[in-house]
Amino acid sequence: MTGRFSLLAVVLTAGVLLADESKPRPKVAVGPRADHLDLIALAGDRVLRIQFQVEIDGKSVCALQDEAFAKLFAFVDRDGNGVIDQKEAVRLPSAFSLRQNIWGQFGPYGGQAPSWTELDADGDGKLTLAELIDFHRRAGLGGTVIGIGRSANADVLSSTILKALDTDGDKIVTAKEWQAAPAMLSKFDRNDDEMVSPAELVSKVAYPGAIGATMLPAPSPEDRPAKIIDEMPLITLPLRLNDTHWATVLIARRDANKDGKLDRPESDLDAATFEKLDTDKDGKLGPAELLVWRTLEPDIRCRVMLGESKEGKPAFEIIGSPKGATIRNERFDLAVGNLRLEVRHDVGKLPSALAAARKRIVDRFTQTDVNGDGVIDEKEAAAPARNGDLVPLLAFADRDADGKLTRKEFDA
Repeated sequence: MTGRFSLLAVVLTAGVLLADESKPRPKVAVGPRADHLDLIALAGDRVLRIQFQVEIDGKSVCALQDEAFAKLFAFVDRDGNGVIDQKEAVRLPSAFSLRQNIWGQFGPYGGQAPSWTELDADGDGKLTLAELIDFHRRAGLGGTVIGIGRSANADVLSSTILKALDTDGDKIVTAKEWQAAPAMLSKFDRNDDEMVSPAELVSKVAYPGAIGATMLPAPSPEDRPAKIIDEMPLITLPLRLNDTHWATVLIARRDANKDGKLDRPESDLDAATFEKLDTDKDGKLGPAELLVWRTLEPDIRCRVMLGESKEGKPAFEIIGSPKGATIRNERFDLAVGNLRLEVRHDVGKLPSALAAARKRIVDRFTQTDVNGDGVIDEKEAAAPARNGDLVPLLAFADRDADGKLTRKEFDA
């Protein structure tokens, strides 16, 4: 069974992040990367590092993504010399179009190619596979992706529940009122099924699921994140281990005295961890010292096992339980401070979406090939009545550059 996992916390919408192309990017070497998802959880007076090791059929998501990028690289490397030049790079799909694939929105071509300055990290005029993978890491791909969203009905449902629990009308739900919640909320159970549905709380409201259509990326100095992302109680750490910007963002969030560093009370780290990170023993942590945190054992490690599995094999394997945290392993529910995380394993829909998209695109090829010779030429592709949007596919898929798209090239 293929699957995906959902991360449910405070889920909010956010804007699209855009890099400023007018400013030259500093040339950097491709550095080491993590093979898992690391999150910093801001749980009120607790700061925890949670690591998710997500596997499909025993192979990490990062390794599977690397294999996919290698196939893409080989497809675009037309002369097979092991590097991609600028002429070949125009056939690369954008990072956004690959992100759309993750959402199940498959298209026949990749849209506008990434800028060469973004791709060629070391500025030597050649794009290697390592640089291509690194580009997608910086774009938030190449590993496990977190999508965030919020139901439009969340506020009205929350206010209805709180109003029902606040029996004395003082706009505060006390511990006594909270303990009486089962009895109070049972009054809404009109069909007597021992469950209170959203529609029973608020008329005509459906299940308030939220699509995670906005990515929660690792902080980047080139991006201007929306305010709502800054308010998330989670910080996604970058796959690039030498990237320190996340540490700068964490310091900015908790630096009460604005000195650019975190003392022990500001950090909310336990004493042992703080001492290990404070390498210069000045009682404060800077970005470089916080980077050491990623070399230490995380507060919680959650191994998420997806794909085909043996009978009885658990979906989650939890290691670590920080003081004050409540963890339920069978579904991984975490409660610590004022933070609640629920992680569950759901059946994915990408395989069926891919099959449907492939059939749709193959049908378009057949419809466009009006003379039935198994080849689409420029005239056929550009005919408005017959899928004129296939014109960009010619440049992307026409490997021998003869201006014609054969069925073999199309399938490739």
